[in-house]
Amino acid sequence: MKKKLKNLVYFDSLEEITESSTELDKLFYRIKAGTAFPKLRTKENSVIPVQVNAAELEKILSQGEKYLPFLAEKDSTGLTAAKKIQQIMTFRVPYYIGPLAGTDLSRRAKRCWVVRGKEKIYPWNFESVVNVSETAEKFITNMTNKCTYLSSEDVLPKQSLLYTEFEVRNELNNLAVNGERLPAGIIQGIIDNLLLEGPRRVTKKRIFQYLQRTNVIESGTDIACLSGIDDTIKSDMKSFRYFYSIFDPSYVDSHRAEIENIIRWITLFSDSPEMLKDKIKENYPQISQEAVRAIKKLKYNKWGRLSAAFLDSEAIAYYDDSIGAPVTVIEAMRRQSKNLMELLSPSCEYGFAGKIKEFNEADDKPAKIDYGYLDGLAVSPAVKRAVWQTVQIVQELKKITGHDPKKIFLEMAREAGEKKRIPSRKNSWMTSIKLAGRTPPSLAMSW
Repeated sequence: MKKKLKNLVYFDSLEEITESSTELDKLFYRIKAGTAFPKLRTKENSVIPVQVNAAELEKILSQGEKYLPFLAEKDSTGLTAAKKIQQIMTFRVPYYIGPLAGTDLSRRAKRCWVVRGKEKIYPWNFESVVNVSETAEKFITNMTNKCTYLSSEDVLPKQSLLYTEFEVRNELNNLAVNGERLPAGIIQGIIDNLLLEGPRRVTKKRIFQYLQRTNVIESGTDIACLSGIDDTIKSDMKSFRYFYSIFDPSYVDSHRAEIENIIRWITLFSDSPEMLKDKIKENYPQISQEAVRAIKKLKYNKWGRLSAAFLDSEAIAYYDDSIGAPVTVIEAMRRQSKNLMELLSPSCEYGFAGKIKEFNEADDKPAKIDYGYLDGLAVSPAVKRAVWQTVQIVQELKKITGHDPKKIFLEMAREAGEKKRIPSRKNSWMTSIKLAGRTPPSLAMSW
């Protein structure tokens, strides 16, 4: 009896056919098993490594050159047709390149950021037509946040020299002895002798001991006189220490812009050390190979909340007639023991709050806020929807009242409860052991 299945004819007696039968019998066996004549494009092919397919293609083209001479002929690019075919198979567009051809609309919406020439892009001319490093930089900067206070300025890398100095000073400027803030010179001494000295954590005890050695606090005084600090300084100056070890400290201090650019490139190209190396050699060829190798070992990938324009530019600086020079935010923190919130208060003599308002008002803003205006926010779509609903409510209130609201209050869904410090995992573990009636083991590692 004959049956048709998937356009193939087979017999009921195929049950008796085995793999040890003739070649024809084997073919019928494969037909029955459904393994004969597999499609070329199928998910089963994914188990074959691309290197195997590439080696097979190379072998086919090598054999084809014997009777197809054009495969071995080189053109103006210096490549043969066979090499181009291989590149078509193996080439992959890097993820940070994005769409290769975008309309003006897509570029304005930041859906296309490639920096390229006008030539048509092929796998064999990709490197010469597309500026890979600039495109990768645009890819990252499109996703980074804007400054908390200057809405049009990009944030600094978290390991930036300027940003780490700001974080440290913002903590240290709160230090007080018997309720009186420490002078700026003593704060600088703590930075030079403790934070830049080595990788050890700067604790309240170490600061207290340093102040005793420098006669700021008399011997025998209780540590409770030192306030403005919790247990440790949360910020650090690892970037300074590392670049001081690569270059001479005087070189780092006199070439701050160069070091800041390098740190920015480390953060931008955190997963592409070779691109980082090319960027450094292109812009700073005087840097030695040994220094470049040391820089490539750094793994920076986080960003801060503030911009260079906010911390150290004349955009919002206060002009001090007594010294005949502008005073920036970071310079004010170096000169006085004030944290950022104190400097931004309306009562501060520097007037930074007013300067920030003037800067943002002068910045170009859309005449009408629409949903596309939220594209600059690095938040999830769910958060964007909530923000957009809030914007619509405010716009409706403006329409009803006929003017902008003077203040907008945000209510946080939190209950007022007892505030207490959460114990560390080490202390919780040791307490549990003691409660169980056992002696805690001595820990060799430092906690």
